[in-house]
Amino acid sequence: MNAYSVVNYHITNHCNYQCAYCFGKFDGQENPSLDKAKMIIDNTASYFKINRIQHGRINFAGGEPMLYPKLDELIRYTYSLGISVSIVTNGSLLTPERIRSWNGLVSCIGISIDSLCENTNIQIGRCCRGSVKTMEDWLAIATAIHECGIALKINTVVSKLNIQENLLPLYHAIAPNKIKLLQMHLIKGINDWAKPYKITKQEFDDFCERHSSAFSIIVAEPCGSMENSYLMINPVGNVQLNNNGIYECYGNCCDTPLCEIMKSVPIDADKFNSRYVREVKP
Repeated sequence: MNAYSVVNYHITNHCNYQCAYCFGKFDGQENPSLDKAKMIIDNTASYFKINRIQHGRINFAGGEPMLYPKLDELIRYTYSLGISVSIVTNGSLLTPERIRSWNGLVSCIGISIDSLCENTNIQIGRCCRGSVKTMEDWLAIATAIHECGIALKINTVVSKLNIQENLLPLYHAIAPNKIKLLQMHLIKGINDWAKPYKITKQEFDDFCERHSSAFSIIVAEPCGSMENSYLMINPVGNVQLNNNGIYECYGNCCDTPLCEIMKSVPIDADKFNSRYVREVKP
């Protein structure tokens, strides 16, 4: 059985954005208690240890992970177990002060940025009470991340809503260590209503080509690349996978060892490895 070094822990279902094509939705699932969250992290640590994974990583995601009230404590706890910590956030709650508090604890911060256009962000739902982040905001955040020696990754979902946009000025200004371009994909029962925003593979390739000409750190993920390759634990502890366009659960980390659960999880090892082959370093 293959062993996998990155586990995406979607710690909360709550989010202050309403992105039209979001795939990180877990209807009806409430935040885990701190003790329950630590139990899931302990289970993951045991999985890494049993499989002799020396550089295991837990990536905290959501919803919006910064809405989980005990996130900072979980970060410190995870780090104390010798596990690398990363975070994927919409960036709305990031401040230079919060970033500096993670100095030495967090190895990478991934920020989802799909547009610099206010109207486009509002259309997508990437806003809170009509407020969107500006280039000035992103510059301040990126500066703090770089000063702390934390790697910066930018995730951009490409859809009909931003397909014509040029994000090169943003990428040049904030100097990320990695840029991931993701073709908007649909998951049955999760974001079906986003069908009008689908783009073709050719449209996605053209967008990637326009941006890749200036950056060697861009990684493109067309539709299907996340299927059977993105290992995730949802807020209540279920291990779930996008199995050919449908979320399926395989066991709960609160009552079953992750090592046992993984025996039945149909991960595509080649796809998984290709997603993480290029490590993000500051």
